[in-house]
Amino acid sequence: MCAQTRLLIVTAHPDDESFPIGGAIARYASQGVRVTLLCATRGEKGIPGVAAAETARIREQELRNAAALLGVAEVRFLDLIDGEVAQTPVDALAERVLAVMRQVRPDAVITFGPDGISGHPDHVAVSHATTQAFDRAVAGQMLAPTARLFYITPSEATLQGCGVPPLPQLAGGPVAAIDVGAFLTTKVRASQQHVSQHPPFTGAPEEEAKKLVCHEYFTLVRGGPALSPSTFDDLFSIL
Repeated sequence: MCAQTRLLIVTAHPDDESFPIGGAIARYASQGVRVTLLCATRGEKGIPGVAAAETARIREQELRNAAALLGVAEVRFLDLIDGEVAQTPVDALAERVLAVMRQVRPDAVITFGPDGISGHPDHVAVSHATTQAFDRAVAGQMLAPTARLFYITPSEATLQGCGVPPLPQLAGGPVAAIDVGAFLTTKVRASQQHVSQHPPFTGAPEEEAKKLVCHEYFTLVRGGPALSPSTFDDLFSIL
């Protein structure tokens, strides 16, 4: 993997990065990919009974701790408010994501699918805005024509993040099945940094990792040749 390869992950809240896709982040970071994490909010409403400003401080630090363990090179925020992302017009939100893409120039982008996996309005808004931003970036030649956009595919691995049952089948486009078996302990350690969210990993990371599935899934929705649905094993592979 070339050190110049760049991956941009666009999420809504702290912990969206660790529970469903922490293994893939750790894998690619270990291979020299420069990973940038763009989070729309600081999760201001995520700790019941705690003021928004203090919650934001706590959750931002949790995110930075997790990101450091995963090997994320840079963490950015859009400074939107938890629970209010969908109130921002999608064009305006897309423009802000586009500005980051213009600076980062990722080879691949990961975000939620159109349903936000869990249906959370913040997730849905981030999905729509990121997709629009990606299309505009490619059309404006801000990204390479080979750049790819992936949606996080609901699977057993997403259970830790959103509580969504696996789909009967992985469909809607070619699916990248990323083997993260060697990075499950790191994924658990990162998830455990989100203490305020009561992660479902209470034991030693090495033991908790044995309970997790070894693949995380991503549906390719932009980029690459036109293919009928199939499965491949690397976000950056030549299909």
